Amino acid sequence: MTEANWPAGARALSIGEALVDVVHDRAGGVAEHPGGSPLNVAVGLARLGATVQLASCLGDDEHGAMVRRHAEASGVTLARGTLGAIARTSTAQATLAADGGASYEFALEWRPAPPDVTGFDVVHTGSIAAYLEPGAATVLDAVAEAAPGALVSFDANIRPTLIGSRDAAVARVAEFARVAQLVKMSDEDATWLSPERSAEQSAAALAAETGAVVVITRGAEGGLLAAGSEVLGFPAFPITPVDTVGAGDSFMAGFLFAIVAEGLAPALRRRATDAGELLDAARFAAACAAITASRSGADLPSRDEVRAFLGD
Repeated sequence: MTEANWPAGARALSIGEALVDVVHDRAGGVAEHPGGSPLNVAVGLARLGATVQLASCLGDDEHGAMVRRHAEASGVTLARGTLGAIARTSTAQATLAADGGASYEFALEWRPAPPDVTGFDVVHTGSIAAYLEPGAATVLDAVAEAAPGALVSFDANIRPTLIGSRDAAVARVAEFARVAQLVKMSDEDATWLSPERSAEQSAAALAAETGAVVVITRGAEGGLLAAGSEVLGFPAFPITPVDTVGAGDSFMAGFLFAIVAEGLAPALRRRATDAGELLDAARFAAACAAITASRSGADLPSRDEVRAFLGD
């Protein structure tokens, strides 16, 4: 558990889709929640105590107002040009399976203005924003501009129905991974991208090819950390899942928070971090994910909730 605080003056920027999840539960109920992986990461960071801005595309409509209220209630500010960037706020129809997993159908548009990355200590992106044009190229240019002075993180977060061919997705992941110093994916992402490799092989190969730290989450089995030639496993916390919507984003937010709070970001930026140095941060992140998966919707935890969960 990290006892360190987010450094005064440090700022994080999350770039990517913000939308409304329309969740169909197993009992036939329907509920609407603000969502989208980059929005969730921004909210998760802010609830933990970070200073965060979100660069996205929202319509000036009821759903856009819902997302804005959700972000601002958690302490996230919206970058200039986010509200009103598109005519209609995007939605994702999420259907929950018996094991708490979710499948999605999207109605979305992604055409952001080039985000201002000046002065941010952390720049995060990923998910649909990294693949869907015309916005994906804008995002890649932005993180490439940010990389010399910021910790850049990328979550592959594969949505096969939205990203075209596997070859195109593999190429796009490689482009972002060469720019980012931290890359996250789930074991499902890794299998989809490289079905011929195990999760361990995928993590090791991507870390070796790019010099980035690579983390692969594996649900109840924990996850893997790869840095340089080293691959280490870390456990998950045993819980009874309610649904997994937002759990991976909660892990990402917790991991980024712990890395910055514990002063590890400069080493990641220099690509000079050992996997073992990140195990405490991964434990903190796993606690964030466990809390989120144990309750309905993408309800990411506060710092106090994580401390209570870990028994501190």
